[in-house]
Amino acid sequence: MYSIRGVKYWASKLLQLILLVLFIGYYGSITFFPHSHNVNGVTIVHSHPYKSEKGSDPLRLPHTDKEIMLIQALSLFITGSFVIWFLVLILKSVLQKSIIPLSFDGYAEPGGYINYALRAPPIDMIPVKYSSK
Repeated sequence: MYSIRGVKYWASKLLQLILLVLFIGYYGSITFFPHSHNVNGVTIVHSHPYKSEKGSDPLRLPHTDKEIMLIQALSLFITGSFVIWFLVLILKSVLQKSIIPLSFDGYAEPGGYINYALRAPPIDMIPVKYSSK
């Protein structure tokens, strides 16, 4: 019988191996297969594995101008998305530690949590007016 801990352990190891292979493949692709294209006076550099023919120029791969512009647009979108995600993560972290805890009526505890102290005051602190009748 398999235990949950054993399954989680091996799933974690498998995920680590898959991510390592993915990283090595990506790093190898961008290291060994970069090439550039000139589209309307703009040089676009990208990389992917390709098979060059004997005696052919490896920089003259059969891409159409639309394919190259799509590759550039997708690359810009993915890079921009990552940069925006990273900036939002940093901004969220900074706001959680500085501005957000100070904007509530509660007081900030050392961990950055808000304690509202939602309890009524003791009865002897409430002023009571006695009538003189």
